[in-house]
Amino acid sequence: MTKSEEKFEKIMKSKGLSYEKIKETELKTPDYLVQIDSLKILFEIKELSNNPEQKKNLKNIYNNGAFLSEQGDFQTIDIHSKSIEQAIKTASTQLRDYSDEAQISLIVIADNRDFFFKDLNLVSQIKSSIIGSGHFQQDETGQVIELCRELGMFSKRKTYISAVVIMNMDSEDLLFLHNENAEISALIEPLVSLFPHHEYVVNTSIGKSWHRFSK
Repeated sequence: MTKSEEKFEKIMKSKGLSYEKIKETELKTPDYLVQIDSLKILFEIKELSNNPEQKKNLKNIYNNGAFLSEQGDFQTIDIHSKSIEQAIKTASTQLRDYSDEAQISLIVIADNRDFFFKDLNLVSQIKSSIIGSGHFQQDETGQVIELCRELGMFSKRKTYISAVVIMNMDSEDLLFLHNENAEISALIEPLVSLFPHHEYVVNTSIGKSWHRFSK
């Protein structure tokens, strides 16, 4: 069991929810099934952990007190990679063929990387992955408006995914980033009462905007 799965189970228990660890088969399957009354929810947990290159860099830092090149010069660490997009793609595949077994399918992203490799823009990066990156320009009044937007991972596909959930490994909070094109919305009771942190997309006169949900 991974650290993120242990954390997920702890959160479910703290909410008084029962869960079922789905047995792996030759077919692609998600990690958990949670049932709240008649509502069935699938969860696929994706943990971001240090890759081999990052582990090598971390050893370099601990041995030298800084990140040094082979010549002994100070170096910078590039923490940006496609690991998040790949995690979402892989999780979507795990849920795709199993989505008929429940009403709501959720991807959970847990950043368990070392502090040196954590992306402080993780939430913004996932939001851009969901709806695509926007391109903006000031109009004649000085207001910044959206000119166009690249297709996101959920713009036309993966409508069976209701939301991407970011699991904080320290505070144990869950932040739901809702898929505006989801076939079934997860912005419903009892989820909004059990988990208070939700953001959803609103189409405004100046472009797409993420808004926090409040009861």
